[in-house]
Amino acid sequence: MPLIEPGDDLIEPWTDTVPYHGRRFLLLGATGSGKSTFIEALAGSGQRLGISGSTLESVTQDVQTFRLLNLRPVYLVDTPGFSDVKMSEIQILNKIHEWQATNGYIHCVFYFVRITDKRIGRSARRLIKIIKGLGLSHHSLIIVTTMWDTIHEEEARKRADYYFAYLRDFVWEFQIKWGAQILRFENTQISAFEVLRASKPWSGLSDDLFHLRDGTSSIAPIVYEDLLDRIQNASQQRMMRIL
Repeated sequence: MPLIEPGDDLIEPWTDTVPYHGRRFLLLGATGSGKSTFIEALAGSGQRLGISGSTLESVTQDVQTFRLLNLRPVYLVDTPGFSDVKMSEIQILNKIHEWQATNGYIHCVFYFVRITDKRIGRSARRLIKIIKGLGLSHHSLIIVTTMWDTIHEEEARKRADYYFAYLRDFVWEFQIKWGAQILRFENTQISAFEVLRASKPWSGLSDDLFHLRDGTSSIAPIVYEDLLDRIQNASQQRMMRIL
C-alpha cells in the first residue's frame, strides 16, 4: 500500500504531542531553502497553509508540526531557517531539541538546498558541518535540492545540473555512498510525494542529537562559532553608527 496518494486538503497543522506510532520527518535548511514550500506543495492546490514566503527572511519562527491525512500517520516537522539574521543556530537547535524532548525521536531528516546558489558561502559551509556533525544514520538523511522550477534558461539549467553533481559527488559523497540520498524537488505535489516515498523505515534518531546545553555535542563548537560571528557583526554595526 502506498504511503500516501496525491490530492487536495491532505495536510493539517498539528499542535498536540505526536503519537508514538507516527512517523516523523524533520525539515532542515537555510532560510529560503524551500522547507515550507515543500509542505505547501504536499497540501495541494486546494489548500493554502500560509507558511511559505518569497524572501530570505525566515517565515517559520518556531518548530511547527503538520500531519498528513492518510492511512499511515506521517508528521512533518518544519523548523526555522538557519543562517537567519533574527535567530542564531543555537536558538534553532535548542527549539528542535525541546520539540524532540516532548514528541519523541525523528525517523528521517530532509535537508533542503537551493540549487540556484552560485557558491557555498561561509554560512552554508557551517550548516553543512552541522548536518554532518549530527551523527545521523546515513540512511536517515535525504538532501532535497529546490528551486528547479525557477530555472528557465539553458545556461542556468547547466549551472544547476553542475551544482547538483558537485553536491552529489563531492560535498555529500561519503554520506551518499553509505545510504543517504540527494533528490530534486520540482515544487509540485507529485515531486513532493516522490521525496517522501524515498524515505526508508529506519529506526529513530537519538534524542540527544540537538542537545547543546551540556557542551559535549560534536556540533557545539560549530554553532558557537556562528554566535561569535553574530556578536562581532553586531559590534561592527554599532561602531559604524557611532562613527
